[in-house]
Amino acid sequence: MISVTLYKDTAVLYTVYRGREYERVISGHGEVNLLLEALKHINVHDELEIYADSRIYGVLKNRWIDRWVENGWVNSKGNTVRDKEAWQQGYERLKDYTYTVKRRQV
Repeated sequence: MISVTLYKDTAVLYTVYRGREYERVISGHGEVNLLLEALKHINVHDELEIYADSRIYGVLKNRWIDRWVENGWVNSKGNTVRDKEAWQQGYERLKDYTYTVKRRQV
C-alpha cells in the first residue's frame, strides 16, 4: 500500500517495503499537478490511498470527475472545469489504479 498526502505545494509519498519505511516529498504547484507527478513514482499494481483536504477530495471521492467527463468537462455551473487539461490527464492515469480517497486531517 502506498499513500499520497496532498498539500498546497507538496505531495508526500509514503510506503513500507520489507519492513522499512520510505518517504518521498514532491514539490510543485497545484494539487492535481502534484498528484500527476506522484503517480509517475507509483507502480499501477500498487494499491493507493490518496489523502487530501480540498477540491481534489471532492473531485475524486464524490466522483465529480466522472460527471465532468459525461458533461464534456463542464462543471455543474456550466463552466469549463478549471485545470481541465491536468484533470483529463489525471483521469486517464487514475483509471489504471486501485485507489481510495480519504480526507486529510488538518
